[in-house]
Amino acid sequence: MCHALLRDTTLDELLFTFDQDLAAEARAAGCGRCGGTLHSARYPRKPRGGPEALGPEYETRFSFCCAADG
Repeated sequence: MCHALLRDTTLDELLFTFDQDLAAEARAAGCGRCGGTLHSARYPRKPRGGPEALGPEYETRFSFCCAADG
């Protein structure tokens, strides 16, 4: 296995771009249960095994919660 490939951030950056696009689509679509507005809730995550050169944006995950109570 070539360790240089594991240190390359190209794939991780591409996957992060896909995540951003999917998160924007999910938020624009609204709540799947009631159709209400979705609020952003960013939670910390612990990326494991990725390149060390990844920026701080990889330390949070995209998460949403419905604005409607209950």
